[in-house]
Amino acid sequence: MKKTFTLLTIFSFLFAFSLAQGGGNVLYTNGSFVNNPGGHSTGADASMVMTSLGYSTNGSTINLSKYQKADDFTIEDAEWQIDTIYIYGYQTNGGIPSTLTAGYIEIWNGRPDSATSSVVWGNMTTNLMGSTGWTNCYRVKDTDLTSTSRAIHYVACPVNFKLTKGKYWIRFAVKGSTTSGPYCPPVPPQNEKGTPNAYSYKVSNGVWSPSTDKSTGNPVDYPFVIIGSKVLSAVEELSGMPEDFKLSQNYPNPFNPTTTIEFSIAKEGMVNISVFNVLGQKVAELINDVKSVGNYKVNFNASNLTSGVYYYRLTAGNYTITKKMQLIK
Repeated sequence: MKKTFTLLTIFSFLFAFSLAQGGGNVLYTNGSFVNNPGGHSTGADASMVMTSLGYSTNGSTINLSKYQKADDFTIEDAEWQIDTIYIYGYQTNGGIPSTLTAGYIEIWNGRPDSATSSVVWGNMTTNLMGSTGWTNCYRVKDTDLTSTSRAIHYVACPVNFKLTKGKYWIRFAVKGSTTSGPYCPPVPPQNEKGTPNAYSYKVSNGVWSPSTDKSTGNPVDYPFVIIGSKVLSAVEELSGMPEDFKLSQNYPNPFNPTTTIEFSIAKEGMVNISVFNVLGQKVAELINDVKSVGNYKVNFNASNLTSGVYYYRLTAGNYTITKKMQLIK
């Protein structure tokens, strides 16, 4: 299994919804269950069971009291502030109005069946569902693109926690209002960028096992989307020796909610970089420390500020320079 940051068709409206609610950016998607965009007879998307490849099951049970799922994700470059996690399910004959009623999530620091792994956030007893709705996709067989009995729905789980760089596993399950399932649409094998490695937990005997298609025995993955923002490292030293003090224009600019500022120090000494609003009030202090001669960059996260014009100022000895930047949310 390998992550993808492409704005996949099935998730595009969910991303827009999340951003509109102030939920941040797409940090991770675990693959799309859509393998025929717009291919359903109604014009909706299709998540097709590939009978031509030997697949004959429609999905895998993701009912909290029966089977729960787990899959991995990796944070490679920064701490993440996670705001919302989307998980997915459907019930046979459930219809377009969502019949999903609850969502449950845990984050582990390793594979959940490992004795050395533990939960770092969440539990499987608290219903986190903030909203639910249709994904504009039906789960069908590739031999029948007209069936509307399995409408796939999302469960948006608002959360508020941070994770540092590393590899994690997400454990999740849902509930529904009918007796069917609920089931989770797997990520189709032909959409995979690597080897699927999801795990399934059978509640009745407490056993974890690799998730596979019942017909072929091939491993599968399950879709989920993580929304939030990156909390970038404070200061990074760049290569080269500067000849003068310098403060560069931040990039990107305008920005939302993070931006990078590069600067050069020509003489060792105390360095301060602070951010001010249009009233001259300090709203953030990015650096206040002794720095040796060199080139640096600092990352600024303005997720706690409102949209508008701000000024950032470098002070090093007798050297002071100020530049303007714009935050747009």
